[in-house]
Amino acid sequence: MTDPELLALLERAKGHKMTPAELREQRISFVYGNIAMENPTITREQVEAILFGEDDRARAAAEYVRATANMSDDAAARYQGTDPGSDWSGHASEKDYGI
Repeated sequence: MTDPELLALLERAKGHKMTPAELREQRISFVYGNIAMENPTITREQVEAILFGEDDRARAAAEYVRATANMSDDAAARYQGTDPGSDWSGHASEKDYGI
């Protein structure tokens, strides 16, 4: 039997219009979840920088994700390109990688 309270909540949720903040969080969560399956070293902060950043940090994070996507966890941890634990400075630009 279906719980009437659950039905009421579902009915209320059906009409909910997501706010820009909710949409942003949903995008981050979706991308993070999909990338993390292939690259468990990625962080939510890196995903956010990739999705919404316009600065060097975003480009460096994108380069790190592309470079380590098919590596084993150990290889990704030893990756000598962009260091995800650093301030993302001192990396090559996307044009240096032909991106």
